[in-house]
Amino acid sequence: MSLTLAERVKGGLLGLAIGDALGTPLEFMTVTDILARYGLVTELLDCPEKGIKAGQTSDDTAMTVAVAEGILANPADPAAAVGERFLAWYEADGRGVGNQIRLVLEKYKACRNWQIAAKEAVAELQGLSAGNGALMRTLPVSYAYYRDREKMMQVSERLTRLTHYDDKAVACSLYYNLLVCRIMDGETRWAAYQQSLEQLGELRASWSENLEALAALNLVTKALEAIPELKPNSFKPTGYVVRTLVAAVWCWLSGRTFEESLISAVNLGGDTDTIGALTGGLAGTEWGYSALPRKWLDKLSGRAELEALAERLAALAAGEGAPGAG
Repeated sequence: MSLTLAERVKGGLLGLAIGDALGTPLEFMTVTDILARYGLVTELLDCPEKGIKAGQTSDDTAMTVAVAEGILANPADPAAAVGERFLAWYEADGRGVGNQIRLVLEKYKACRNWQIAAKEAVAELQGLSAGNGALMRTLPVSYAYYRDREKMMQVSERLTRLTHYDDKAVACSLYYNLLVCRIMDGETRWAAYQQSLEQLGELRASWSENLEALAALNLVTKALEAIPELKPNSFKPTGYVVRTLVAAVWCWLSGRTFEESLISAVNLGGDTDTIGALTGGLAGTEWGYSALPRKWLDKLSGRAELEALAERLAALAAGEGAPGAG
């Protein structure tokens, strides 16, 4: 039976949060560390030494919510609204915020210009600016602009560059957003993977005048093309955006169920919350809300708020405007 758009949106957004919550207690642990302490992780865990309770999410979910709320506030041009919500979250809580995003937010507070802040951060980081902090939060862009792929790609790039002024980060966000849309179209996994890869390749013409950007696009494309040949021991899941994307797509393609994909993702070690979140977004969009295990949903922090947000995003995706936006 085919899934409704609302079921896919709700499945994806809650799936992202579940993946985040599953991976958060394991963040920065190696595969060996995870196995020695927990064995194969299949449940939401407490981690008292990190102050984490089972079902608690991290910055991945918080910033995804900020993106969704900003888009709903101003779908035509959401960048400012999204940025305001990033800053509000950072100043009120900011738990788990990545170093690159912290740097950009602090610079923005000083100059009040996102482009300047992001570019200054790239310079200060000496080019090491291809973190996964923009990719991890880009899922709502696919949903909100599902019926306008050109607009979706424009917003994807704009929101990525708020904090990650790096062409590799942009290319990874674009691929993820294109992939989610094809999943929503009901395409089979491998068709969605391949067709999205071809769409990414079509950007070469428009990026050709910038040799640095073209090199970044080719690098990301080549990494994604290698996915069918990868094995579980192929991964070095750091915060590098390309490695993160490849790991998440591989886990989604390899899983026979939502649960299997997520378990595979968080047991890779490394940046487990982000790999879990991205995998959960893909698998949840494919399988839908009803496929999410109740044992995880019932413990998920902020579940009711996420469900309400998903309903608003689904309405926007269906062309019904942004209900409840202020």
